[in-house]
Amino acid sequence: MKKYKIAICLAVLCLLAFTLASCGSSTATTENINTTPQQAPRPSPQPPSKWNDPTGANVISANVAADYYGQNKIVQGLIVKTHNAGSACFLDFRLDYQNGFVGVIFASAFPAFPASPQDYYMNKEVRISGQITQYQGHPQIVINSPNQIEISKDSASSVSPAPSQTPTYSDDEYDQQTLEDAGIHQDENGDYVDEDGNPVDPQDYIQQ
Repeated sequence: MKKYKIAICLAVLCLLAFTLASCGSSTATTENINTTPQQAPRPSPQPPSKWNDPTGANVISANVAADYYGQNKIVQGLIVKTHNAGSACFLDFRLDYQNGFVGVIFASAFPAFPASPQDYYMNKEVRISGQITQYQGHPQIVINSPNQIEISKDSASSVSPAPSQTPTYSDDEYDQQTLEDAGIHQDENGDYVDEDGNPVDPQDYIQQ
């Protein structure tokens, strides 16, 4: 009888030990599952920027360039009309150039630019950097180096540029364009001067 009780006790102890071992194994497995590191999802690749500086620091639209006279800015927009007068090449951001931003390349800087800048930059989306000045009531930047003009990668990879358009002007617009072609502009006092700042009579440059 005594041996029978001992056998029962031993059986109970073995069963208890087996139960504890099973619980420990299950807990360890659960812990292993829960502690498996989760891989973070890979971010979607960003499309390449069409500009060298994708942040666009100091960039403004050509439509608001008149609000920044005297400041150094990067003006962005589409060149919709060009005109090479021989003395200067005008890159217009509006068909009505009198009410829009204009990039100006004087003849003295032509050797640094493509042979026909009026064709090369036509229909291109660009950024022009420099000081914004006022000329005959509209904003402009004088471009002395090709480094001041950045062509968007989208425009650069496009088909060859279209030939420049021949603008049509009213009499008043023609007179102003004639003065612009001759390098005549108004200074801060409203007086007409040439590129060197010498006072001139605009009637001498307007055909009667």
